[in-house]
Amino acid sequence: MRLSVNLDPEVHEFLSAYSKGKGITVSAAINELLRIAEQSPNLGAAPCSEHGRVVMNEYGYLEVVVNEVLTTEMVKEFSEDPIV
Repeated sequence: MRLSVNLDPEVHEFLSAYSKGKGITVSAAINELLRIAEQSPNLGAAPCSEHGRVVMNEYGYLEVVVNEVLTTEMVKEFSEDPIV
């Protein structure tokens, strides 16, 4: 699957050095690093925001579990967040 992303310069530098050091493509390095991060014990606890906890639902989509009423302002704030 093709995807264009914008990386911070220091992230690009690390990614390039990592891929060259392992003798793999940048795409393979991204896949490998994301798989490692996914298995990280530090990610066992879902990331939290001021509005709730982000979890993956049974369909494989991320959703925010909230312990409060979801307001229209919250929906607007979430909809304006860029998806990377």
